[in-house]
Amino acid sequence: MAGLPKSAAVVAILIIAGLSFLGLAQDVQTPSVVIDPTDDPQTSSSPLQPVYDLIAINPDVTAEQSASLVAAFEAAYDAGTLSPDQAVEMLALVGWETLTADGDLGSMLEALQTALAGLASGDITDDPLAALTDILNLASMPEGTLNALTKAGVADENLSEVAALVADGMPPGILVRVVKDALRDDPDADPGDISALLAALEAASEEEQGWGQAANEATGQGEFKHNEKEENKNNGKNEEPETEKNNNGKGKGKDT
Repeated sequence: MAGLPKSAAVVAILIIAGLSFLGLAQDVQTPSVVIDPTDDPQTSSSPLQPVYDLIAINPDVTAEQSASLVAAFEAAYDAGTLSPDQAVEMLALVGWETLTADGDLGSMLEALQTALAGLASGDITDDPLAALTDILNLASMPEGTLNALTKAGVADENLSEVAALVADGMPPGILVRVVKDALRDDPDADPGDISALLAALEAASEEEQGWGQAANEATGQGEFKHNEKEENKNNGKNEEPETEKNNNGKGKGKDT
């Protein structure tokens, strides 16, 4: 660097030092940054996702109705009284996909909410589908029938049984008659006795006879009771005098 001005020599020294540093930096390998792969960047879906998807299928359901129903299903699921499969079956039971705002959507929503509220509170601990079926049957039973039985003091479990028989096609009037007659004869009748009476009525109705006759057979009243008495009377009577009487009658006919 002889012959260079002092300031120029200083600059040259700095440049050389900088180039040397860059060469050293190139020789040193910087370790690469390695990102550990994750199992799945997406969060897992809720166990009730199939229920959410089914609810969203119906275009007539409002956002408010959907949110309320979702919350009801979640509450029952969190309470441990409803499984995801049972939740899907409940929606299938009411025919969720075919419900319309002008049809049964409102009543089916109410039935679902009632059942789910009972499951969430612990008031319903049995099969959710059976509970929902009972609610639907009671809701479809004629109001007059329900009022008549309620005023007669019929127990809730018997009301559910009557509603199930009505749903199966048994005339409500026949059921009201049979149950009210039983309670009139014994106001303190046990619900189990009424259940047995209803089971007898159902069995009698399956014998391809009229509803009235089935009611008479189940209760032992009316024509069936009369026929039973006559049969017992004839069975206990000595047939020999009757034969003799007939023979005497025939003989008189010949004499005349």
